[in-house]
This record gives sequence, C-alpha cells and structure tokens, in this order.
Amino acid sequence: MFKLRKEQEKLDAEAESLRTQISTKEAIIKMKEDEKGNLKSTIENEKNEQEEDFDKLRAQLDEQKDMIKKQRNLLNHLQVLNEINQGDMTITGTELSKVEQKREQLAMKINEQVHD
Repeated sequence: MFKLRKEQEKLDAEAESLRTQISTKEAIIKMKEDEKGNLKSTIENEKNEQEEDFDKLRAQLDEQKDMIKKQRNLLNHLQVLNEINQGDMTITGTELSKVEQKREQLAMKINEQVHD
C-alpha cells in the first residue's frame, strides 16, 4: 500500500507538472496570437498609410500633368502669335521699304525740279 501511495504521489506530481507545462504553453500561444494580431494591425495601418500616400502622389501627378498640358497649349498659342508677328514684321518691313523708295523718288524729283 505504501508503494501504491508513492506511485500515486509520483503520478500526481507528474500530472501537476504536465498541467503546468500545458498552462505555460497556453500562455505562450496566447502571447504569440496577440503578437500576431498586433503585427496584422500594424501591417494594415502601414498599408492604409501607404495607400493614402499613393493617393496623394497620384493627385499630384494628375495636377502636374494638367499643368504640363496647359503649358503646352500656352506654348502653342505663343508660337502661333510669334509666327503672326513675324509675318506682320515682314509685311511692315516690305511696306516700309516701299515707302522709303517712294520718298527717295519724290525727293529726287523735287531736287530735279528745283535744279531745273
């Protein structure tokens, strides 16, 4: 009977040790699950922040594309105006030359009439 009692105590101690190990393992599992949840939450937050940053960058890119489009349109308009101005200057230069030639011709006629 004494032997059986010792055997019983030994088995009880072993069972208690196993219960303690199980409790420790359960605590470790809970910690790991909490850590996993925290990591998932952190990843989700960072993903959302990145998406917000991407949205801002996309908006800036769209604004810059729009600005470039407006600048191209303005440049095209300025080129057209420049071509018109160059044409006008050529015409004005030609007309000025004709007027100067007529003036010189008139001055020569006047000089001829005065000398005659």
